[in-house]
Amino acid sequence: MSKAMQRVLESFGNRLIRSDAELVEAAFTRRGTRIQTVNLHHLALGRRSKEFASVLSTADRVTADGWPLVWALEGLGVEVSRVTGSSFVNFISTNDTHREVRLGLVGASVEAGDVWNEMLSGVGRSLSFREHGDRSSWVAEDLARGAVESEVELLLVAVTPPYGDSIAEEIKRAGFHGVILPVGGSIDMVTGLRQRAPAAIQRIGMEWAFRLILEPRRLVRRYVLECIPTMVLFLVPLVAGERFRRRRSMNRWSMDG
Repeated sequence: MSKAMQRVLESFGNRLIRSDAELVEAAFTRRGTRIQTVNLHHLALGRRSKEFASVLSTADRVTADGWPLVWALEGLGVEVSRVTGSSFVNFISTNDTHREVRLGLVGASVEAGDVWNEMLSGVGRSLSFREHGDRSSWVAEDLARGAVESEVELLLVAVTPPYGDSIAEEIKRAGFHGVILPVGGSIDMVTGLRQRAPAAIQRIGMEWAFRLILEPRRLVRRYVLECIPTMVLFLVPLVAGERFRRRRSMNRWSMDG
């Protein structure tokens, strides 16, 4: 499975969204697009599941939503910046750019949806379609139909991976032709129902540690048992191998010259 994930990473260059502004442009204007934010947890899930690796590899556009992934892509020679779902959700909650675009939300709690809809009203937006409820009862065809009938142009899926990302792919395949973007727990963060790390902690790449301290029971398995092994056993050797190959190639070129 690591080979499959290596191919996913190597395909990022052609699909990568490299800035927050580019994400805003893609989300509001690129109809028929599934945008996938990717962090270390996504890679860990993809290494374990062929089906989830396919979800990552078939996304129309991707963002590097996490410093380990930014580091790895840079090591593979890809020009990249960190672009997060949380920053995008915060932007559309506080900025009226493209406010005419009809929004939909799948996931999050009813309370979070209510609070967020109130926030959106402050910048002239509103949710045209909402589905919270029990995700185990969701049917992709029904969600796609509801979003289409509500004329949704941008559908956010606020469910943590792998389920949120997988149901987003299914909704698109079921006939939703707008833009669909999984944003995990971003709605809870922007509404204040879940605390996000301060900007200084985000800048030094320690947001994961802040979240682990706040929610150890929920996140210890994700970070300690899934993410750290993926970093140590997959990303570090992959980047080290690429750097070794480049150095050897440069040495050969110097000798030939």
